[in-house]
Amino acid sequence: MLVDNVIFLVGTILIGFFVGKFRKINTKDLSFIITDILLPFLIIHSISNAQFDKQHIVTLAISVSFVIFGVYTLSVLINKINKNINKVYISIVFMNSGFLGITLCKLLWGDTGATYAIVYDLIVTVFIFTFGVYLVSGQNRHFTEIKRMYSSAVFYAVIIAVLLKVFKVELHQYISSTIKVLGDAVVPLSLLLLGFEFAKIRLAETYKEILLPSVLRPMLGGIVAVFVINMMNINGTLGKVILLISVLPSAIFSYILSARYNHNHENAAGVVLLSSIFSIIYLPVFIFTINLKVKAKL
Repeated sequence: MLVDNVIFLVGTILIGFFVGKFRKINTKDLSFIITDILLPFLIIHSISNAQFDKQHIVTLAISVSFVIFGVYTLSVLINKINKNINKVYISIVFMNSGFLGITLCKLLWGDTGATYAIVYDLIVTVFIFTFGVYLVSGQNRHFTEIKRMYSSAVFYAVIIAVLLKVFKVELHQYISSTIKVLGDAVVPLSLLLLGFEFAKIRLAETYKEILLPSVLRPMLGGIVAVFVINMMNINGTLGKVILLISVLPSAIFSYILSARYNHNHENAAGVVLLSSIFSIIYLPVFIFTINLKVKAKL
């Protein structure tokens, strides 16, 4: 499963990369189609159909909130030394909790790990399309920018999906299947869009701006996650899932939203690319290490 997903991810990005090398693609319009038209359907389908372990929802909600805002706070402090950090806050704060996180947790810890990972990802989804939009919608924190965040289609999609889940509303089969088909288009189109953007990147020119954020993404995530796990005395598989997902590379949607709001999207794409490359090196060692902790008392 993991190999298949990696092949799909890399292969689709490479297709976009080579197409982008030989043909000019309007990435701004494509990012609008993904985030404002298709993505709401993916959110509604994913959240309304996910199976939750209610016993750990509160623990995960608190843990993920600490990780996200803890990493953001540390990033702001580091930005006082390195002024380039604020260009890609969203890429440092948000990790690839969905595509990569759920797959890895399913592979390592079975259905239990996958269930925890799904809940983790849903909480990240809520934050990335609210707080994440806030980060990329303008560096000035005026009311107009905050209002813009709450006018986005994905924000209301999250609300609709949560309401459908809470009140156990079952949609008609035709409506449900249509929502699923439209939502399923998000991942391949996002990967193609990422490939188009990679084709524009000149690593020799941008590596100084994306190197530190690419390192900070897993490092800060790991530091905050270890603190939270010890503070809340979280043990077993739940603790492993929280720690593993917190150190994953930058979220693809950190780039998608940056492109949608025209906010340093080339740097965001570079952080996604470079942090993903780094993860090939550190993730196997990291996974081996946390699996040695039989009780996962981290």
